[in-house]
Amino acid sequence: MRIPLFKPIPHGRFLSISIRKSIQQIVNSNAEADFIPDIIVGHFPNPQIEVVAKLKSIYSSATTAIIMHENFDLDGVYGERFKCFYNKIDLWGFRSKKYREDFEERYGKLKHSFICYSGVPASYITESNTHSFEKPLSKFIYVGEMIQRKYPAEIIEALVNVYEDKNFHIDYVGNGHELDTIKLKMKKFHLESQVTICGRIPRDEIKAKYDNADCMIMISRREVYGLVYLEAMARGCITIASKKEGFDGVIEDGVNGFLCEAGNIQELANIIRKINKLTPDERLAVSERAIETARRLTDKNAADLYLNNLIVK
Repeated sequence: MRIPLFKPIPHGRFLSISIRKSIQQIVNSNAEADFIPDIIVGHFPNPQIEVVAKLKSIYSSATTAIIMHENFDLDGVYGERFKCFYNKIDLWGFRSKKYREDFEERYGKLKHSFICYSGVPASYITESNTHSFEKPLSKFIYVGEMIQRKYPAEIIEALVNVYEDKNFHIDYVGNGHELDTIKLKMKKFHLESQVTICGRIPRDEIKAKYDNADCMIMISRREVYGLVYLEAMARGCITIASKKEGFDGVIEDGVNGFLCEAGNIQELANIIRKINKLTPDERLAVSERAIETARRLTDKNAADLYLNNLIVK
């Protein structure tokens, strides 16, 4: 059942009368179905923290949970009321370890919390690693929106820094306004043969792109999670993600991938050099551990983890 709520100011509070009406609709619908919830979950803090907290007053035996998808100014929306609502939430879930750390730094250590990861289909995980890494990295891929906070064009700067002989190739998969910047850099550095702009392609077709690439790079800022990282790891790509962002915690730097400060061209170049100095066996070991990480985070495993955390707090 969908219940529209009126919000007079974008990003601001919902009207109290709208929230009260929505809660009454929920209670009435449950009563008609003779349904009493065991678990009440909200996935966005505004207005779900208030809604879930107030439902706890009605269904006192239910476990209440809020899943945080990003950092959010809860004090700005709820003010002093947040303390009251906070005490009625039994369990807090976070899309990344970084968001949990930020939340606890601001609001205090949580008694019950968990990380709510997304997963990849089991069919996406390679059965046989096609990568050998006998030679240094030369084939790269970026998959995602071409927007400034994801720094797709900065990857070119790093690659030119590392490969003075231009012995590299990168596929860009996705669309967005930063394609214009990428094209300007292609022209500036004379990289027409080194860069391929693929546009948006179906998810299943991207598997072949990952299989052909040595390394997937996306060093974006404000990345909630980044499922493309996990997809690349599932195919055996050595993956470079953003440090202190949504995927930090899934990737352990130097173990199953590498972490770079968001948008930092020089650090990215140094990481690529570091990977190229590894032995082929060491690069392959990173790749194999990446696949194993993805195998632990299939859709089903992620769903089981999510459900088990809700059931047992």
